[in-house]
Amino acid sequence: YLDGGNLSSLQKESGQIPIDPYDYELILSYAYLSKNFGFKYIYLEAGSGAINKVPPSSVQNISSNCDIQVIVGGGITSPIDIKEYCGTNVSAFVIGNLIESKISVAELTKLTEVSINAE
Repeated sequence: YLDGGNLSSLQKESGQIPIDPYDYELILSYAYLSKNFGFKYIYLEAGSGAINKVPPSSVQNISSNCDIQVIVGGGITSPIDIKEYCGTNVSAFVIGNLIESKISVAELTKLTEVSINAE
């Protein structure tokens, strides 16, 4: 998982040190490793409630250099957050924080339409 700027539950429980979200070489090496193991997706996770989201530049780096689908999650709390990823070829979002923020079904539907049409 990537450093989201706060102590995540994963870090508390496992003692693992998060990856610098701007360490493009290391993140890309994990993407290649995942692809070589036969995975179709790589999940870039900044942690639930992350202060800092996964940088769009990290997603762009993977999608430009490795043929693997990218899923992004952690700290996405508004439609504006999702719009920041337009043009990065992100495949999917994990939006638990956004849903927990009590977004209406109409807003969520509109957000989905914006995300689909951004491609």
